[in-house]
Amino acid sequence: WVRPGEGAIPFSGTFKGMEGLANMFTIIAQTVKINSFIPKKFLAQDDVVVVLGEDSAEVIATGKSYTSEWVYVFKLKDEKIIHVQVYIDTLELSHAFQV
Repeated sequence: WVRPGEGAIPFSGTFKGMEGLANMFTIIAQTVKINSFIPKKFLAQDDVVVVLGEDSAEVIATGKSYTSEWVYVFKLKDEKIIHVQVYIDTLELSHAFQV
């Protein structure tokens, strides 16, 4: 699971395996209060699924909110997810994490 960003976004980086995925979701739960997470469109071809959507959240440490559109690209093999690449407005998120 690959999430773009920099050091200011605690849940950016590459998370591998079930342990990595659990770690990523733990970091998200500890750092933001998600107000909405809305998948809007699903596109699929062969072993790739693309999901377009948006979310809004409040950063717990700063009290600042953000809303961002995103794209998730899922690659599948034998009906299992083997790779996820996230595309999101990292500048918007980074600003919300800055004090």
